[in-house]
Amino acid sequence: MLSMISVVERSYTAEERLMIYRRQTYKLYPEHVDAYNDFFHSLVLTSLTQYGVKLVGRWKTEEQHEIMEVWAYRDREHYENVEKKIQEEEGQYGLQQHLLNRGDMLSDTRQDWLTSTTDLYNPPKHIIATSAYVTNDKNHVLLVKTAYRSDTWEMPGGQVEIGESLIDAAIREVAEETGANIRIDGISGIYQNMSSEIISIVFRGTYIDGDLKCQTGETTDVQFVKLTEQSAAQYITREHFCTRLLDAMKGTCLPVEMFQLKPYQIMDRIETFHLK
Repeated sequence: MLSMISVVERSYTAEERLMIYRRQTYKLYPEHVDAYNDFFHSLVLTSLTQYGVKLVGRWKTEEQHEIMEVWAYRDREHYENVEKKIQEEEGQYGLQQHLLNRGDMLSDTRQDWLTSTTDLYNPPKHIIATSAYVTNDKNHVLLVKTAYRSDTWEMPGGQVEIGESLIDAAIREVAEETGANIRIDGISGIYQNMSSEIISIVFRGTYIDGDLKCQTGETTDVQFVKLTEQSAAQYITREHFCTRLLDAMKGTCLPVEMFQLKPYQIMDRIETFHLK
């Protein structure tokens, strides 16, 4: 979610209501956030406001890695004249090129135009969740019943938290809901709920240790269950949950990789495999 850095509060004349607004969004590498803020205040703000461009506001994500700036111009001609003047002052490069040249601060940039400042930021609506098809040495499957879906058994899982990898989320959710410590073996399927904007990623996993126990307010029953393709629907009574379990039961896993940039480094990777 974006939070306000600064905003200019004032009333607008009838002429100003005809303004156009340029929205610029920058995704920054974490180590360059402070450098970009210094660049903004020392060059960008001064360069634009001297030609009558008005800063409507600046917003940042909680992690401060994405910054959105909205600028008000009298009209399109005003914008073009300002850009021309800035390029003349700075030779062949405008402010955008200066930004790109300052330590390669950006991982992505976007620009679009608005005719009003209503609903400046529309955050992504997708939720990422993980669940795990976990088996023990008897090839029984770990299932839970939850307090809010008491009509069915299901694989343990939940939402991925900010800054958490998919693998870590799956391991954490299983531990929290069941008390089991597991090893993740790979991804068995990816599922998108178009009604609620939830993307669910199902892993295969192997039980390591831990005493099975319910989580207060979350799970009401936790068991390893002997399942077959024929008996699965007797336990998993919701069709979209049952489909995921049957896919995982086939034993084919996709590769999964967690990485970071600047420099590129693989944090974790699991290769494709198929259980025989």
